[in-house]
Amino acid sequence: MHSIVGGPDTNLSIRPNDAVQCIAEYNRSSYRGMSNTALDQKAYRLFRDGISSDPGRLVAQIAFVGEKYGGAQERFGSIRKEAEIIASNLRPILDKWQKFVMEAEPLSHEVPNQETLDFLFLPFVGTKHWPVWASKMLHFIKPDVFPILDSNAKKTLGLRHLVNSSRNYQYFCSVFRQVPLENRESLAVARSADRGESPTDLKLLDKVLFQLGVRMN
Repeated sequence: MHSIVGGPDTNLSIRPNDAVQCIAEYNRSSYRGMSNTALDQKAYRLFRDGISSDPGRLVAQIAFVGEKYGGAQERFGSIRKEAEIIASNLRPILDKWQKFVMEAEPLSHEVPNQETLDFLFLPFVGTKHWPVWASKMLHFIKPDVFPILDSNAKKTLGLRHLVNSSRNYQYFCSVFRQVPLENRESLAVARSADRGESPTDLKLLDKVLFQLGVRMN
């Protein structure tokens, strides 16, 4: 586990040509039978109004991220049952949880504080802890605030061995936040190549980091 004192310094330099290639690779690829771009758009639509107070719809939202977007793995048991447990954890704190999410500042302004992240990740405990699941659901609700805690992105950022947790997610966010500051030109050409498929620059960067990580496999 990484233990960090002070601010992160990634020194990650992404060449403009690599950024453009990564966007093309991501946008033409598919996951579980659906194109990446179609799957992304479906997820953003599903969470356009936040999370639902209707019990059945809430479980469906959570299960979608686990089943269709790789938030969980079947080898750990029934994803649907895990979604039901997470939903039952969320319901008593639903209004407060959603308020914390909606009031979070964009990542370009600040990194979410640890107390906030601990609270937001708290319900994502079933038969095991699900920090990746939490980050993906949070991303679809507020795609300018919460990056996806993805293993390929972690590799690209030099965080391959960073243990998934709410505390380490804050560090992941800190490192992630530095990359656009160090790669403005590459992000600009990636944005042009993406042609509006990504709702935020945070998602745009997620695509680039993901594909760079895939190349490292």
